[in-house]
Amino acid sequence: MGLESMPMKLEAKCSARISAWPLFAFAWVAVAWAQPSVAPASGAEGAAPGTPAAMAQIDALIGEAACRRDDDCRVIGVGANACGGPDAYRAWSVNHTDGPLLEALVARDAAARRQAMERQGIASTCAILPVPGVACVAPASQAASGRCALLPSAAGLK
Repeated sequence: MGLESMPMKLEAKCSARISAWPLFAFAWVAVAWAQPSVAPASGAEGAAPGTPAAMAQIDALIGEAACRRDDDCRVIGVGANACGGPDAYRAWSVNHTDGPLLEALVARDAAARRQAMERQGIASTCAILPVPGVACVAPASQAASGRCALLPSAAGLK
């Protein structure tokens, strides 16, 4: 092959790649639009999972976590670690929170966070957070009901 013909072949390859680019972009958009959308859980419309707004929505659903006794309180893991498990815990009240809706929002958010970490290649130290205990903590004035609160992890899980 002579040096004279090399620029022509290189030019032909480059122009073929450039002309194929719009076709590739169109195909990518068509495939992206054809993906089925994940419907939010009933009553879970609003914040996109895996965003700070989704965590705010979870916290809003938990609300004040009002309780009268320890049996009213539960713990739920929120977020996601790259190695598995949640990245935080929240205390919530069975008396004032829709448990199935909360679990659906948390699962949806955690799945989105795990997928984002996989796409970005995020790794972690694989330190698993122990599940903290939970209790109904009485306010300063005994007239009001208490609030579910997390206890140090040494207190066990509930």
